[in-house]
Amino acid sequence: MDTHITVAIDGPSGAGKSTIARAAARRFGLIYVDTGAIYRTVGLFVARSGGDCGDKAQVLIRLPEMYYIAAECRISGPDKDLGEARSLLQEVRKARAVYEELDADLDEAGLMAQLEKEYRKEFICEGVVFYFYKRLGYEKLPRQSDVMSGSKVIDDAVYMLPYPDFEIQSGRVQ
Repeated sequence: MDTHITVAIDGPSGAGKSTIARAAARRFGLIYVDTGAIYRTVGLFVARSGGDCGDKAQVLIRLPEMYYIAAECRISGPDKDLGEARSLLQEVRKARAVYEELDADLDEAGLMAQLEKEYRKEFICEGVVFYFYKRLGYEKLPRQSDVMSGSKVIDDAVYMLPYPDFEIQSGRVQ
């Protein structure tokens, strides 16, 4: 008999769903599927195929983030394609009037460094950069004085944010 195991982990933003899921997948030899990335990729498809980016039913997140996530998948995912990753990053840069082309010889590490730079430029005051660092398992956060000095290492305890008061008060958090 063929047995398939599917585990879904639900919770609020920042609760550590991806961290737990990755650890469980490693521990039990399961395949980890990031459905958030899937949804964002669908959004990128909508945008690229002429969908209405103003229609909230069609677009799940902002367009640059969709491109960055797709680029990240092409840099380090199972379907590596560094040329496509470079192209995705270039599209966002050109939309921001940055016409200097990325070096065609950038390797995986170089493209990831450019992706991080683009994330910081686009989302510096938002949680998107924080979750980028969390997803990639950064132990030191760039531009954080206590972290840069080496006095603090970031781990899951820092990445897992407290529940919002409303979640606790409403009884949705046990």
